[in-house]
Amino acid sequence: MDNTMSPALSAMIPAVQRDGLVLSRQLENGMELLVYPIQPGDQVLVGVGYGREQAHRIDALTLLRRRGADLARYGDWQPARFQDGSWFVLRRWAPEAEGQDWSDAALGVARELLQ
Repeated sequence: MDNTMSPALSAMIPAVQRDGLVLSRQLENGMELLVYPIQPGDQVLVGVGYGREQAHRIDALTLLRRRGADLARYGDWQPARFQDGSWFVLRRWAPEAEGQDWSDAALGVARELLQ
């Protein structure tokens, strides 16, 4: 498990909320962490996935089947293929939402879904 995800996310979210920028951070094995602002408000989209160069690692059918087979575990993560060919699973983060878990284990579920 990559232990840099929670600290990286903790550092990225305030900057995204404050400046309205899209930020990404390279993780191991070509995986990326992405934070994207949602307007209005302080909500952001958090994504874990592969950029265009590594997107060949994702088989869309396998991803969708895995997610559908265990919605209780994977249902919060929405698959998205961007126009540039990159693949991410995305989840909305809202500071006012109680009980939202952004531990390494919770982010690991997204990584597990992409395997």
